[in-house]
Amino acid sequence: IVDDHASILNVITAILRRVPGLHLTVESSPLRALELIRSQPAHYDLLITDFRMPEMNGAQLATACRLVRPDLPVLAVTTTPVATLGNPNFSATLAKPFTPDELVRAVLEHLNSERQQHRTLSSLPLRTDKNSTGRHTSPAPQS
Repeated sequence: IVDDHASILNVITAILRRVPGLHLTVESSPLRALELIRSQPAHYDLLITDFRMPEMNGAQLATACRLVRPDLPVLAVTTTPVATLGNPNFSATLAKPFTPDELVRAVLEHLNSERQQHRTLSSLPLRTDKNSTGRHTSPAPQS
């Protein structure tokens, strides 16, 4: 979760901490958030970001994060939803102000979608050829 306004960051965090199973990383600096994602890209399942921030806006953060992790869903939370229209790096936009239910629903929809994609990929049959370690290395081609 990235927002340069402490009060909004606190509200979003308080709402999402009540959702069982979520593990949150909270940053007020988009540059620091980008460093964290670059250091452990697979550790994060969703980026929730404000759009207007002083160091880097949400679109720039989303673009930079997607260079490291192209499949990372990005939820823009903003008072100016029109600013996010047409940006392919945002999976969705949630307009401020929002209700706690709207936030939780948006987050869970993205996480469930992400998990469904991983389940689909993990259920693909593996090729029978093995690499030098004897492990299967890639999904079999689909017919």
